Amino acid sequence: MKRFFLGLILWLWVWASAQVAQPDERYYLIGDLAGRKIQMDISRTGTELSGHYYYEDFGTPLWLQGKVEAKDETSDSLWLLEEYLQDESQSQSSGRFELQHVVPWYSEDPEARAHFLGRWYSPEGDREYEVKLEQAAEHSQLTIRFADSFDVSSTYPFFRYEPWQGLNPVFQEVFQQNVAFFHEGQSYLLEDHPPIGWGLYENVGIVYLSDKVVSILDDLWMFTGGAHGNTGFISYNYRQINGMWQPFGLGDLFQENSDYLKALESYILADLSKQEAAWVLDGSLNALTLEDLSVFSLKPSGLDFHFAPYFAGPYVQGIFTVTVPKEVLAPFLREDSPF
Repeated sequence: MKRFFLGLILWLWVWASAQVAQPDERYYLIGDLAGRKIQMDISRTGTELSGHYYYEDFGTPLWLQGKVEAKDETSDSLWLLEEYLQDESQSQSSGRFELQHVVPWYSEDPEARAHFLGRWYSPEGDREYEVKLEQAAEHSQLTIRFADSFDVSSTYPFFRYEPWQGLNPVFQEVFQQNVAFFHEGQSYLLEDHPPIGWGLYENVGIVYLSDKVVSILDDLWMFTGGAHGNTGFISYNYRQINGMWQPFGLGDLFQENSDYLKALESYILADLSKQEAAWVLDGSLNALTLEDLSVFSLKPSGLDFHFAPYFAGPYVQGIFTVTVPKEVLAPFLREDSPF
C-alpha cells in the first residue's frame, strides 16, 4: 500500500509538471513585416496573449507577450504585443506590435479570410513598419479526464483555407489516436490495476508553412506507469506535388550518393558536444544514422533536428535540439528539393 501511494504521488508530480494550460484560442499566421516574410504562432487566454514569431530568412524565434485591449462595434479586436529576444523575464522589449484582428464573418466579402493588420514599432519609437498577416491555421483542442485516474490533453492545427485543407485528415487522425489511448486506459482499470494514472499531453505545432511546403512537429509526453513519463517527437513534413500534399523524408532533400549524412553527423555531434550531451562527451554516441535523424523540422533558414531524452544523454538532461544552417546543407541539396 505504501508503494502504491508513493507511486501515486510521483505520478501526480510528474503529470502536473508536464501540464500546460490550454489557451482559449491559438493561431498560426504568415505574412510580412517591412517587406520581410514572417511566421507567427500566437495564443490567447482571456485577454492575455503569448507566443513567438520568426523572420523566414533568419529563423531564430522572437518571443511575444501581450494583451487584447478592446473590441469595436464589429468585434474586431486590438492585439498589443511586446517582443523579446528571450523570455520576457530575462530581456528588455525589442519591439512591439499593434494588430487589428479582422474576422471574415464581419465582412461583406464572401471570399474574405481572417487576418491581422497593423504596425510594428521599435522600442525607441523612431521606426515603424506595416504588418500584414494571414490567419493560415487555428488549433483544435482536446481534453478528456477520467476522475483522478488519467488525462488526455492535445492540440493540433486545423486549416480552414486552401491550399492546406487537404492536410486536415492527417491531424484529425491524431485526435482519433488520443481517444483510443483514453479508452485503453479505461480498459486497464477494468482489469483491476491500481489507478495510479495514465497521462498524455500532445502539442502538434506548425514550424513552417507555405503554399508548397509544410513542416509540423508533434511534441508529446506520455505516462503509463514507471518512474517517470516519456517525451517523444514525431515530425510531419509535406510538399505539394501535382496539387496533392505528399510526405517527404530527409533523404528526399539531398542528392543521391552525396556526403550529406556525413556532413550532418559532423555538425550535429559537434553541436551536441557544445550542449554537453553526456553520451557524446563520453564517446558512446559517436555516429548517426538516417533513422537517428528522422525527426526534423524545416525552415527556410535551416533544419532543426529533435532528440528525445536518452538519445544523447540520461533522462535528467532532457531533450536536445540542433539547428543546422542552410549554408551547411546547400552543397548537397537536390535541385528539386522543397527546401
